[in-house]
Amino acid sequence: MNLIADEPVNIKNHMRRMMEISGGKTAIWFGNRLPSYLWKKCRWGGVLKKREWSWQKFLKLISKENEYIIKWVHGELEWNKFLEILNKDIEDEERRFKIRYGKLFVY
Repeated sequence: MNLIADEPVNIKNHMRRMMEISGGKTAIWFGNRLPSYLWKKCRWGGVLKKREWSWQKFLKLISKENEYIIKWVHGELEWNKFLEILNKDIEDEERRFKIRYGKLFVY
């Protein structure tokens, strides 16, 4: 999988401010800005829907990426590296789904 997106610096800055204000990691999920950006604005949703992903399934997967999102927000992880990790995790989830349900994807 090679889903790409420009780095959303405005979202990154907003998340950093929210974390500073609230003092907690959960602030990164306020408004689901990052997942919405990827799903809608970057059009990952259209690609993933063809591969039997729903918005809820995508949210569930990306919610497991807290460690990497926080590192990205604090400048400890490059955006492109975060996307590599996320793409790999999407592929891994699809592989698990195929094994579990014997589902074949048509691309």
